[in-house]
Amino acid sequence: MIKALVFSKDRALQLQATLESLFLHCADVDSIQISVLYTCSSAQYTRQYLQLVGKWKNKQNLTFVPQNKFRRDVLNILIPYPAKSILRKVLRIFSGLGYRFLRLLSFLPMNDVQGSYILFLVDDALFISDFRIADLIDDLHTNLDVLGFSLRLGRNTTHCYTRNVEQRLPAFMTSSNGALKYKWKDGDLDFGYPLEVSSSLYRIGEIFFLANMVPFNNPNEMEGNMAAHVLDFANKRPFLLCQKRSLAFCNPVNVVQNVSANRTGEVVSHSSTQLAKLFDQGYRIKVDAYNNFTPVSCHQEVSLNLKKVELRKNG
Repeated sequence: MIKALVFSKDRALQLQATLESLFLHCADVDSIQISVLYTCSSAQYTRQYLQLVGKWKNKQNLTFVPQNKFRRDVLNILIPYPAKSILRKVLRIFSGLGYRFLRLLSFLPMNDVQGSYILFLVDDALFISDFRIADLIDDLHTNLDVLGFSLRLGRNTTHCYTRNVEQRLPAFMTSSNGALKYKWKDGDLDFGYPLEVSSSLYRIGEIFFLANMVPFNNPNEMEGNMAAHVLDFANKRPFLLCQKRSLAFCNPVNVVQNVSANRTGEVVSHSSTQLAKLFDQGYRIKVDAYNNFTPVSCHQEVSLNLKKVELRKNG
């Protein structure tokens, strides 16, 4: 079982690019059960997301989930047990309870969730290189000392955008499949931040039970509170994997939250409001314009390469 969870708010134009680039570059994307958890702050944004629902309705592995109660929504998506499992039904019933109660779930059997994975994404992520998710999973399966597989890191990510400083590359080893492997505890800046939700792949059982241990009401809190427990994995999973060159990066041209003072672009024409206007006018991001782009950071502001398309009923 391979799941992907995409967090999105007020960014229909950027979200469409995230999805299009994923379907363009992931050769076995049909093996991934993709859930887009979205929320909107105005009727305009809601209408635009409904356009995306219509556009992607024929993709049976893609589901749009309107946000209700964020933490419960996330946990319901992350439940690692099969659809007909009694444990899954039990967890759906109790997922709305407080995190202190759900910490008791650590006793649940893990046999049913071996071989299940979760890919976290956000709506300003862009995929830029071809890959197979099965290859990344094979590396996780054969490297039991690895916490996850970062799609955003590589030898090219020598700059930390959030701090706006250069960062040291770690001492890389090479996995049997050719991926890079390093000790995240010794990593500098982005390389020392192994639990994140922008573009990384993890074992779903570990993430599900970690998420049950911490409180959160939005993606920023979720990432931050899970990252606060990363040292719990230092002995069992001290390594992280990445490709030699980033498979994806985030283009932080705007901000749609007020929870964290993250660094973002300040170009007025790239604000979520202005991009929503462009979306209504038929403009879309030309995702193939970024093919084989090599970012210097996990987050990097780049110009939006837009194209105008003929507006149809489903956007």
